Amino acid sequence: LLSKGRIIGMVALFNKKTGDSFTDDDQRLLSIIGAQAAQVIENSRLFEEEQALQRMQEEMRLAFELQVNLLPKLPPKIAGYDIAGRSRPARQVGGDYFDFIEVHEGHVAFCLGDATGKGMPAAMLMANLQATIRGQAKVSGSVSDCLRRANTMLYHSTSAEKFATLFFGCLDTSAHRFCFANAGHCPPILMDAVGAARRLTRSGMVLGCLEDSAYPDDAVSLQPGDVLTLFSDGVTEAMNAADEEFGERRLEVVIRENRQLPAEALIETMFRSVCEHSGGRAQADDMTAVVIKRGAGQT
Repeated sequence: LLSKGRIIGMVALFNKKTGDSFTDDDQRLLSIIGAQAAQVIENSRLFEEEQALQRMQEEMRLAFELQVNLLPKLPPKIAGYDIAGRSRPARQVGGDYFDFIEVHEGHVAFCLGDATGKGMPAAMLMANLQATIRGQAKVSGSVSDCLRRANTMLYHSTSAEKFATLFFGCLDTSAHRFCFANAGHCPPILMDAVGAARRLTRSGMVLGCLEDSAYPDDAVSLQPGDVLTLFSDGVTEAMNAADEEFGERRLEVVIRENRQLPAEALIETMFRSVCEHSGGRAQADDMTAVVIKRGAGQT
């Protein structure tokens, strides 16, 4: 049985009822039957593949809806600050995640993470991560303690190959002090009013890999005109046709040249610059960013 030149089966005949040898007509008849049988088998295989594809597409649709519905619809309203967040999924739904959490009066938490994997498993891990962080942010005494507790919970509730990176920070809106801890995520870029940039590089292990991981915290003061940008690796690792990454240096230039824009417009400009760098190359990973701007005239 042949399909497109490939053997997919065999028909074997024995013991002709009359006792005679098989004739050329018998062989021609068997060839016709074999060709028709091969076509039926191939059509059945293609139908099964189509059904599997439809199931996968439905899974991807559900994962996309889950991912979108978990993301905050509006940024927090903080006097003297302009805040925005956005996630642009790739063709396959991934596990990028950002969130704004009102911890208590005058303190707002910001997080941006990336759960390993694609599709529904990544979306479910992201949902688990969001629920864990939201719960711990309310009860933990510090950002490092929040990540430590979240890591332990994720370690015990997921398999060994599942993990997530996460940057977690909390803004004291009256003191303009931003405390943060990082679980293996891309270091955010903090740019001042004159365009000088620094990276918040202090970090610990990714979440979910080791049961007892420590997450050192750090803090910065947000001055008038400061722009703090959190981003996922889908932004900096976007490739062009020559396999060149967009990179953190290009991202820094985009932020510097457009730091006067509103936070939402700045994110849009960042994403557009990444797409222009990639040319016609398809987006390979989710792109997610959060921008926190302190007004230049604020004291």
